[in-house]
Amino acid sequence: MQTSDLNEFLEGFEFIESDRLPSVTLDKNGRFNPNIAARRLLAISPNETITIGYNPLTKEIVFIPYTFAGEAEGAGMSSYNVDKRFYLSARAFSKNYGYAGKISHFDYVRGMSNGAAFVFRLRES
Repeated sequence: MQTSDLNEFLEGFEFIESDRLPSVTLDKNGRFNPNIAARRLLAISPNETITIGYNPLTKEIVFIPYTFAGEAEGAGMSSYNVDKRFYLSARAFSKNYGYAGKISHFDYVRGMSNGAAFVFRLRES
């Protein structure tokens, strides 16, 4: 079935988001923990690396899967390893940006990703 045929077939259907939207928790131990929806969005697996950037003005984090990380200028030292439980150690990040000892949640920002970089914004409580 071609794309146009599929779109015609699906005319009138509404698409419902899954129960859980992609989000990443930064725990009090300084580890990023993406939920299942975020893992699928980022297409990450244990023992892979991912590049992470932070914008302190907007309190947004960008995750760049390893397949695209080489295209990000200045990101060479920002590689995070995904462990077998999908944690990413971020103690230096937590300390540098004032998140140490806190639990923080970052939610996926729709429309701010380009397929190679995925933006998550701090959830204000």
